[in-house]
Amino acid sequence: THAELPEFFFFGLSYINDGEHFFIDSDTKLHKVAPEGWKDGLKGNLPPLTFSVYLRIKFYPEHIGMLRHSISRHLLYLQLRHDFLEERLTCSDEKTVALVGLAIQSEYGDYDQETMGKNYFIPEHYYCGSVIKRLGLGYIRDNTAETHCNYTGLSHVQAEVEFIKMAQQLQEYGIHFHK
Repeated sequence: THAELPEFFFFGLSYINDGEHFFIDSDTKLHKVAPEGWKDGLKGNLPPLTFSVYLRIKFYPEHIGMLRHSISRHLLYLQLRHDFLEERLTCSDEKTVALVGLAIQSEYGDYDQETMGKNYFIPEHYYCGSVIKRLGLGYIRDNTAETHCNYTGLSHVQAEVEFIKMAQQLQEYGIHFHK
């Protein structure tokens, strides 16, 4: 692969059409799936059209041990985090707070009451809008900090692995939903 992704067979390039991700076959030319005029903008005086492609998990591993390389695990973690924010993966409020605690442990390290307080993270970066609305910011700040404390001592890699393991237990894990 050009990206030097060791476990490239789990991944694929996708584009978004009408709010959905569609995977691009490896033999498909980009101009075949890009918006009309995208290729022509490169030739003339037309303003360039933006066409974004995304590296996404195409084939979800059944268990974390199937991903032998840290970059593959990290990319899976990032996609799962994004899928929670976009509500492609859902779970109970309790499990959501636990997953967010792991994500914050991975990204911030051990919780320190003196330096962090309860306003040390941006809830919208970890919780989807419907959960924020349902639980409220006060509950989220109190319970997330408390849950974050439960993961003290985990390295960022360990926290990501635990996040993935917890997400793999969810009913929607590994499913690409289409309209």
